[in-house]
Amino acid sequence: MPNPTRKTPQDIYADAMKLSEDERELLIAMLESDSGHGWPSPEIEQAWMAEIESREQLFREGKNQNLSLEEAREQVLQHLDARHK
Repeated sequence: MPNPTRKTPQDIYADAMKLSEDERELLIAMLESDSGHGWPSPEIEQAWMAEIESREQLFREGKNQNLSLEEAREQVLQHLDARHK
């Protein structure tokens, strides 16, 4: 006998479409991180690894801007707000 309280993927999708764009992006990121697949593709992994190495080098050379968590959070929120205007 089917569980009447269990939602189908279609039910979950319909609920997800009621979320704001930011909430949907967060949900996507959460689902991707829980998928166990790691990086979406070898190319993306390679690109991120190169970016990490580049940022580490800039940090060692003292050429990057260090931000507190609060400053970084504020910049992200401003960026998201600007995208929705």
